[in-house]
Amino acid sequence: MTDSVSAHAESSPETTTETVSLTVELPRELVERLNALVGRTQWDLATYLTEALSGYIPWQERELGAIQEAIDDLKAGGPSYSNEEVMAWIESWGTEHELPAPDERTR
Repeated sequence: MTDSVSAHAESSPETTTETVSLTVELPRELVERLNALVGRTQWDLATYLTEALSGYIPWQERELGAIQEAIDDLKAGGPSYSNEEVMAWIESWGTEHELPAPDERTR
């Protein structure tokens, strides 16, 4: 079961950041944990959510950018390796007959 949580922060005259309200449904346990943090600190719910998303969104953007870059590189004829080659190499790690890294090949 989920609870609706509404986070709303207003701009003050010294703040130039425009804010909007956002309503999300979250698992009850997560809401309870957030509320416990709010009760133990001077931050409000909106501040916790803003801080969490401010850290997560740039990370996710970098991850998706790196994935897209790899896809674009592969489509442009960049190096690739077969799953069999990579698995044989990994499975040889730490054995007496460790294999060298697979050779790059282009498509």
